[in-house]
Amino acid sequence: MDRTERVFKLAIDLFLTMLLWLVLGTFIDGFVALGVGFVLAHSLNFVLNAQVYVVLHNLGATKHNRNSVMAYSKVLQERIRAEKSIQAAAVFGSLSASRPSATPDLDLRLVRRSGIVNGIRACSFAQRERSRAFIKQFPLDVYVLDGTRSLAKLSKEDGLMSLHDPDGLFAVRSDAPETSDSQETHHSEPDPTSPTGT
Repeated sequence: MDRTERVFKLAIDLFLTMLLWLVLGTFIDGFVALGVGFVLAHSLNFVLNAQVYVVLHNLGATKHNRNSVMAYSKVLQERIRAEKSIQAAAVFGSLSASRPSATPDLDLRLVRRSGIVNGIRACSFAQRERSRAFIKQFPLDVYVLDGTRSLAKLSKEDGLMSLHDPDGLFAVRSDAPETSDSQETHHSEPDPTSPTGT
């Protein structure tokens, strides 16, 4: 998890704690209300951000197949393209072409644009998508990156399937697709409904 998203999640914890403290403080002692508010706020934040259904999916407790994950990613792609704070987005792992799986989850990384406002918007977008996936019981694993540096931490075996990359940021990955016209390739946005992401 990069710095912006870490700070954003801590800010949510603090906001929810203060809100619950004000509400609970009308019924119980102030310090007790603060402690209970913190526990409840942190628990709620954890449930919405821990991507519970990703864990359950890895344990074989969910029934999403490749077609349903592809369909979900197609709809998600449209929302990503409409969000101006996101510079690029890609899927890694079991849905990518290099590691085909009949029952993949959706490992999504969002590269945000620079600036505080864009950081808040991108993290808010990711939070909404986690909440949406939680309600729909969908295995979405999404993180916001402050830049492409964090991509180096991902194994080349994870592969890459671009959902949105108008600036060619994912060209830094050596496993990114290459043709005689590399600039055209890196600026293309493959259709996630295709098994090869093209």
